[in-house]
Amino acid sequence: MAKLKSIGLVKGVLDYELYYRKTLYVFDFKVGHDKLSKEQKEFINKIEENGGKAYEIRDLETFKEIITSILSDSRPSYEPDYVKHELL
Repeated sequence: MAKLKSIGLVKGVLDYELYYRKTLYVFDFKVGHDKLSKEQKEFINKIEENGGKAYEIRDLETFKEIITSILSDSRPSYEPDYVKHELL
């Protein structure tokens, strides 16, 4: 664990971060039955408490839609069920 910390890896931090127009967006990419860890959920709660947005991504099309939505300043055409309420 100390070796991972020495190269900048921190337990709970999500895979990808985007800071755009004064908002921090964080993404974690999951495959199969993989789930968010307790530390990741805590990290997400801190991000959201400070005005950021967090997403659990399970497929490329969802990621593309969310990124397109962010960059075009519009909301996704759906209410993502993986944001906030599934993370608690």
